[in-house]
Amino acid sequence: MRRDSEKRFLGLGFDTDLIQKIDSKGLTLSSLKPMNKQALLRAGFTNEEKDLIYSKTKRDAIAADVLDAILLKSGEVCCYCSDGISTRPFHIHHIDEYHVSRNNHEDNLVLVCPNDHSNVHTKNITIEEQKAVKMAWENLWSIAQEYKAKGIAFPFGA
Repeated sequence: MRRDSEKRFLGLGFDTDLIQKIDSKGLTLSSLKPMNKQALLRAGFTNEEKDLIYSKTKRDAIAADVLDAILLKSGEVCCYCSDGISTRPFHIHHIDEYHVSRNNHEDNLVLVCPNDHSNVHTKNITIEEQKAVKMAWENLWSIAQEYKAKGIAFPFGA
């Protein structure tokens, strides 16, 4: 899948694992939007995936510049893992839940891995705590990029 197509899915709140599954089926955002729930099931998605796809294709997308800022400032690394590893799947999480706030502003969005996304919801991590973790990771990532520019490996986790 092209990077711009992937970013359109990310902008709607799709996680990277589901984006890969959609791509493996040769589907695009424009081919998914008109599909009803039965068509999604026939396409081979689980009930949970069907519901996610259906609801996410109906929401307002995160603006491209906001999404770019989130990806750049996080290094595409989970702010809770904060280990510099950008190869794991991730989600763009709404700190103040989207279905409540419909807030797609950068200060309400954070990049998290699937495990930590689940933890945020099940452990009822407060909005203030989530924003603090986001800010701390973005500051650390910025410092790591300064190290990289000087050819020095940043000691994540030290």
